[in-house]
Amino acid sequence: MTSIAILRASAVIFCAMGALTGCSLTNQPSTGTPQPSHDPQAIYNALLNTPFKSSELPAGFSSPGTTANAPDEYLQKYNVLGGVEITMKGPDAYNFINYWIYPTTEDAKRHFELHISTDNAYFASTSLAPYPAVCAEYLASAGDARYGATYCKVLVGVVEVFGVSWIQNSTRYGDADDAVQLALAGIAHLNSLLK
Repeated sequence: MTSIAILRASAVIFCAMGALTGCSLTNQPSTGTPQPSHDPQAIYNALLNTPFKSSELPAGFSSPGTTANAPDEYLQKYNVLGGVEITMKGPDAYNFINYWIYPTTEDAKRHFELHISTDNAYFASTSLAPYPAVCAEYLASAGDARYGATYCKVLVGVVEVFGVSWIQNSTRYGDADDAVQLALAGIAHLNSLLK
């Protein structure tokens, strides 16, 4: 199952006040999202061609690899330029960071906000300061295997950054702290390329 399936998964709120490191509830996504001043295609190229170093990952994660992640028909409706996935070894069955890059901040925000109120799911708007974020949990399957999954996605200008944790045979979803920490690492890597 690809990270694209995460966007369509049935989800339940998990980000409750104080329940996660680096996560706090707000009523609405921040309207003051910092805007990168770089060309979206240049951001995509930089993310795809700049190796994500092990030293950029949180403790317990290693061996990052970078691959292009082509948008499917669904994401193409939101004008996604492309995706970049950072795979790695981690404490969970699957851990990864995913980036979706949009041509405008309006396209990125439109897709980000859509998933706050749709997909037959309940989402919490959170803040991974200074960026708006949405965190969710759901149960997933890939073949015969069943997983508990958790993701946090963060809106950084024209980029959505996802931190993801899947735990095999879990009935309690993925690891929320891992998802938050991976999202934060993804933001730090992106910001290092925007300097």
